[in-house]
Amino acid sequence: MVGYDLAVEGSWQNYCTSILLDCISKNSVISAKVWNEKKVELEKIKRVIIADAEFVDADMRGYIFSRCYFIRCEFSGCRLDRSVFRYAIIRSSRLIECSISSADFGEADLAEDVSLISISYNDRTNFSVRSGRFPSKIDVGLRDIAENEWRKQDIKRNKSRGALYRILVRLLGYGARMDRIIYISLSIIAAFTALYASINPIKDDPYSTISIALKNSLRYFLSLSDPYEVNGGLISVAGIMESALGLIMLAVLISVISRRLILVR
Repeated sequence: MVGYDLAVEGSWQNYCTSILLDCISKNSVISAKVWNEKKVELEKIKRVIIADAEFVDADMRGYIFSRCYFIRCEFSGCRLDRSVFRYAIIRSSRLIECSISSADFGEADLAEDVSLISISYNDRTNFSVRSGRFPSKIDVGLRDIAENEWRKQDIKRNKSRGALYRILVRLLGYGARMDRIIYISLSIIAAFTALYASINPIKDDPYSTISIALKNSLRYFLSLSDPYEVNGGLISVAGIMESALGLIMLAVLISVISRRLILVR
């Protein structure tokens, strides 16, 4: 293992990298613990820098790299499950065919020249990396996770929107799944159809009852009819409520689409 001289350019990063490579080479069940302890000691001196290193089929499960700076590194076939990259800075590096199941990349800063290709992950992988600069080469699934996290943060920061809007957006998965808009809209229409049918049934003609109720529900939800035209009563009140919900769903849809198009591009 090399020593270091802070007065010599590149000495510190070579020292940090050599310690990491030494821990990995031991390939023992406690190597992650050894690295994590050494990292704490290194951080008392200066930010940990890992540079010009190639990691091939390395077992780095449980390694903590929070706030580390990676530059010109290549991870190929590495097992990075449960590893922590929170607030790490990664530049000019590649991760290829690596596993990051249950790994934490929260607020990691990944530049455009970083590649993440053929990466395996699970639903416990935290890929809420910083927005703005983003890897140009990255698996679509990881990009979707990151974009969804950015939408969540944007909506949580914006307190000007009403509580009902924020609740609906959460139900819609912050726009990650557009099909939820359809499901919730259809549920609203179905519920109000049942309500209208129960308020004003046609005797001995359930088909006409449901048909008229569905027609009214669609017209109110899409704001094609004015519920105030009804001469008061429960149908008028229900129509006003459904029209309001329809407008809210339209606002949510427009907001979600606009964020998909411009927020993270």
